[in-house]
Amino acid sequence: MNELVPSGTGRWKIHTEDAIHILDLDAGTHERRPLPWPDTQRGFDDHPTHYLISEVIEWPRVGDQFVLQCSLRSDPWQRRHVVRSAPITQISAAQPAADELADTLPGRPRVRIPSGWCALVMQLHQDLVELEPQYTVTAIKEKHHGLRLYINLPDHTPDSVADAAYARIDWAEEESENRCTFCGGPTPTPGGRCGRHPAGPL
Repeated sequence: MNELVPSGTGRWKIHTEDAIHILDLDAGTHERRPLPWPDTQRGFDDHPTHYLISEVIEWPRVGDQFVLQCSLRSDPWQRRHVVRSAPITQISAAQPAADELADTLPGRPRVRIPSGWCALVMQLHQDLVELEPQYTVTAIKEKHHGLRLYINLPDHTPDSVADAAYARIDWAEEESENRCTFCGGPTPTPGGRCGRHPAGPL
C-alpha cells in the first residue's frame, strides 16, 4: 500500500521515521505511538497520543507526510489543532483494536469490551507496566455501561505500588463510562456514543 485516499475505510498502521501511527478511517481516530530511542535504556520519548480526526488535510502517502486536524480524545472541549507526521516509510493494514489489545495485555485475556475503549485500556496498560512490569490481566469486560479490568500482582509487590495500580484501574473504569463505545471520544451519556457516531451495532 502506497497511499490512503478519501474513499478509504479500515484501520491502518503507518510507519514514519520517529513513530508508528494507527489511523482508523471508520472510527475517525488517530493514535501516535513513539518509537524507542536508539539507546533502549532511555525508553520511549513520550506516551502514545490519542486523537479524534475532524479533517484529513493531506492524506498519507509513502515518501510524504500526512496532516490532520484533530482534537485529543480526552479533551471535553474538543479543541482542534494540526498534527503533522514525519516522512512515511510504510503503510499496512492494522489489526482490529480488540485483537491487538488481546495480543498486548499480559496474560492474553479474552477482550470483551467495545472497540472505542481499547485505546483507554492501552493507556492504562502503559501506566501499570511502569508501576509493576510483572502484572497480568485475568479478565477484561464491559459491565453496567463501564469497563471492568481484573489483574494479578506478584506477591512481592509493595502496598504503595498495589494501591497506585488499583487507583489507575479505578480511574480508567470511571473514565470509560464517559467515552464513546465506538471511537473513545467524550459522550454525554454513560455507555453510549458521541455525536459523531449515532447509536447502532459495534
